[in-house]
Amino acid sequence: GGFVQLATDHEGYGQWMLEHFLADPGFLWTAKERRDWEQPPEGWVPTRYEIKCLEGTPPLYLRLARV
Repeated sequence: GGFVQLATDHEGYGQWMLEHFLADPGFLWTAKERRDWEQPPEGWVPTRYEIKCLEGTPPLYLRLARV
């Protein structure tokens, strides 16, 4: 019943993470629309690296529910 929240600015790694989580029937991607992966989830605490990254490639935010 918990959640996994991930972020990356590397497109290939983001795709890899999503593919592997979706291959597991125990996880469900919660995104309903584009902004769900383009904006951080509510209560997200950015890292120093993420703040630096925001000056370049925008991060991909993934939130997956454990079912």
